[in-house]
Amino acid sequence: MKLTLPLRSFLLACGSMLAASSAFAQTTYTWANSNVTDNATGTTLNWFDPTQGAWNGGTPVSDNLNTIQFFEDTTTPLTYSDTYGQNSVIDNGGSAFQLGTLTLSGLGSATAAANRTLTMTISGDALNFSAATGTINLDALNNGNRRIVYDLNSDIQLGTASSAGALTITGNGNHIFKISGEISELQAGGGSLIKSGTSTVILDAISDSFTGNVVVSGGLLQIGDNNTSARLGGATYAGDIALDGGNIRFTNNQTQELSGIISGTGSLDKGGSGILTLSGANTYTGQT
Repeated sequence: MKLTLPLRSFLLACGSMLAASSAFAQTTYTWANSNVTDNATGTTLNWFDPTQGAWNGGTPVSDNLNTIQFFEDTTTPLTYSDTYGQNSVIDNGGSAFQLGTLTLSGLGSATAAANRTLTMTISGDALNFSAATGTINLDALNNGNRRIVYDLNSDIQLGTASSAGALTITGNGNHIFKISGEISELQAGGGSLIKSGTSTVILDAISDSFTGNVVVSGGLLQIGDNNTSARLGGATYAGDIALDGGNIRFTNNQTQELSGIISGTGSLDKGGSGILTLSGANTYTGQT
């Protein structure tokens, strides 16, 4: 009798732990390399239509623990041979699709003619990084002068209406990464953007209501592209910007005031026709 009760309790506890573990399983859904087909006018593929594109791991499920990855790795060259675009559309019935990590991967073609570019555009319903932290990995690599260009057109939501969220944009990819979708906080003042890794990322649409802090610890974070209207959180942005080893560039045609504190050793660069006013008690020591 002395052994039976502890053993039964132990087995019940194990069962509870296993059930809890399975309830929080993390799954990676990978957009297969075989989805790349030569089409000079571009192809449009629905995330949830298995007849249009193959996912390793099955049809993606909305969950803030899951990873969505485009292309399988950075070691197997993709097979495109012409210059063309491919559109990957998420149709989640108008609701935001939850995820924890988005990885933009792939290696440029080994057989395409020189200067051929694959442009991958991701659009459709919003991507919601509803956990406390979310990550976008920018890992795709050019193969000589055969390039992959990613343009993320889906809107990006950070956190929930009642909880803050941080988004880390990282990776060491060497091609162009552009986020054209609007980045917004679902809890005002509760979000933050962190740029790490050596890659360059262009943010071409940020919600005017975005008030979270920005940290640039590696690479380049560019606000706006080719003199567009993108601004960092509206006409006056009061959040702090930490240039902790990374650089920030404003390339837009809008009036923008940065009233928060800019700190760190990174540099600040201004392009475009807009007027940029630095009104905070800045302490950064990098070049301007």
